[in-house]
Amino acid sequence: TDSIYPEIQELAGKNMSFDELKTYFTNLANKKGAKYAYEVLKIAPIPRGTDMHLMGHVVGDVLYKQQGINGIKVCTEDFRNACSHSIVVGLLLDKGEGVLPDIAAACKQAPGGTGAYTMCYHGLGHGVLAYTSYDLPKAIELCQKTGAQEGVQCIGGTIMEIISGG
Repeated sequence: TDSIYPEIQELAGKNMSFDELKTYFTNLANKKGAKYAYEVLKIAPIPRGTDMHLMGHVVGDVLYKQQGINGIKVCTEDFRNACSHSIVVGLLLDKGEGVLPDIAAACKQAPGGTGAYTMCYHGLGHGVLAYTSYDLPKAIELCQKTGAQEGVQCIGGTIMEIISGG
């Protein structure tokens, strides 16, 4: 893998902080493509204790900028579905709640089957809270527009964001 991904050797033995890794992977995604950076992130020697879900968001955010809604096809379940979260939250923040049908279509394309589909809506819930300026009743109302089961997942993500996010 070192010959396919020279970054693995480059990262070996370095004890980079989260901010240094964020800069490194953002630059890599911009230079060689977010899909490539995502593959490197999956196998890179990252220091213990690094929040890999947030690192997945770092690369996912660049993927969204590069590929838009189609970036969801690159996303895997790695890093607790951070990549698909970046895509659907990016869509919502860019285009507003009128994009919910497009988000539904994107979540159906997320690799990983029903687990990935439900986690896509969970991730959307995190973004819904930010989209509604942290107004929980508005966030719940918006989540309920996504469908019965989807709404439950979305609300779960919203509540989790209140507890541990922000």
